[in-house]
Amino acid sequence: MKKPFAKILVAALIVILSCSKDDVTQSHDVYVAGSEFNDTHSVAKYWKNGVAVPLTDGTNDAIAMDIAVVGNDIYLAGNENNGVQYVAKYWKNGSAVSLTDGSQYAIASSICLANNSVYVAGTVMNSLNKSVAKYWRDGVSVSLSDGSNHANANAITVSGSDVYVAGNEFNGTQYVAKYWKNGNAILLTDGNHFAAANAMVVVNGTVYAAGFESNETVNVAKYWKDGVAVKLSDETQDAVALDIVLAGSDVYVAGNTGRPIYWKNGLAVGLSTNSLSEFVYASAIAVTGNDVYLLGGERFSYFPNANIYWKNGYAVALTDGKQNASATAIFVK
Repeated sequence: MKKPFAKILVAALIVILSCSKDDVTQSHDVYVAGSEFNDTHSVAKYWKNGVAVPLTDGTNDAIAMDIAVVGNDIYLAGNENNGVQYVAKYWKNGSAVSLTDGSQYAIASSICLANNSVYVAGTVMNSLNKSVAKYWRDGVSVSLSDGSNHANANAITVSGSDVYVAGNEFNGTQYVAKYWKNGNAILLTDGNHFAAANAMVVVNGTVYAAGFESNETVNVAKYWKDGVAVKLSDETQDAVALDIVLAGSDVYVAGNTGRPIYWKNGLAVGLSTNSLSEFVYASAIAVTGNDVYLLGGERFSYFPNANIYWKNGYAVALTDGKQNASATAIFVK
């Protein structure tokens, strides 16, 4: 009975995910970073206006974690397994640049372009098997942590000549949310509870970082404005903030509270998702004019994740749900 039902549900899934696509006016170019399974491995890809462009050949697992577009150039940060270990790298117009030599586990999490340079944030395991937070400027690495405790670099942005990296670091007891400005650490939490900064943006010298902090029972979604915390979720269910953008004076934060959500100036905006979906998540957000793009994925029973973004609440499918896929970052030009 499962097989015929599965076939029917596949057809329903494709219709459900694509039915609203024609209702969404395409006035901008929408780029999405992520991956899609090819039966044996995860292929790093990006989608431009729904059309997939593979970055890897599928012989080893790979994923694109972030994307930035400057002029006609498309940059992505991500990771590819070399058969033994994950290598941090970035791609410019499809051509790969390795940031690590493959001798140690490494991941690239975030990318930005500034001062005619390519900046990538990520994490590399050292000889002590500790994760070291790093960023690379044009391939040259800068260590942000000393390697004595685990640390992670999750996001990078550049403002003027200043380089900001958001992440977290273990203090011997707990993970502390923090960011580094030109290599100098600024704490966002006191170290009493597990916390992380997952995304950041700097506007006119004001630093916004988004993430979460545990209350020992659940994770609480938050963002910090110049170090001052703004609580986004209550303390009754797990919630995380994964991305943050500013549009004028409005602060938009994407995250999850068991369902995909974004907050505008601290007020929650939920999505009307399909009742047949088993699991739905948000991963990133972009805002252009009055349009809000929320990136994520959806899974139906018997089927893997399908990549989706929602434009003003209307779903646009990027994959058909026949293979597992992951959507990690969105850029609207």
